[in-house]
Parts: sequence; C-alpha cells; structure tokens
Amino acid sequence: IPTSMKYIPNLTSLIINSGLLKNICKSIINLTKLEKLNLRDNFIINITNKIDRLTKLKEINLINNRIKKIPKNFCSLQNLREIYLQINM
Repeated sequence: IPTSMKYIPNLTSLIINSGLLKNICKSIINLTKLEKLNLRDNFIINITNKIDRLTKLKEINLINNRIKKIPKNFCSLQNLREIYLQINM
C-alpha cells in the first residue's frame, strides 16, 4: 500500500480485494474516516491492535484471509455494524 494514501485522509471506503496483503498496515489505520473496509481474498494473518483508530468504521470485510484471532479492542469499534470473517484459517 503506498504511503501516499496519507494525502486522501477523507476517504470513507477502501477496497483491496484479491491482493497480497499480509497485514492491515499503518497506511490503512491512518485513514480514520473510513466507514467501509473491504480486504477480502488476501493473506492477512493478524489484525493490528491499532484497528481501534478506525472509530467511524461501520463495515469490515475480511473474508478469505488467514486470520486466526481477533484483538480484544476490536469490540471498541462502536460504529461497527457488519463484520465478515468467513473462510479464515
């Protein structure tokens, strides 16, 4: 993910499907206005503890990755309404 994403801080929706992502990187975590995050069909193993910075997040799609556990602070995302985690290892 390019670091130039810092120049689009008002982005509310991000889709990176069928990529080669192995983690939810700092460039994504810094997009604090994100409401929808779709990272399905990647190779994500861990969800960073910094996920709680995405306070406006309403929907997250992590279908078909390699996630084994969810961090506890995931529950602090008060606006989160839809979570898709099917087909993870």
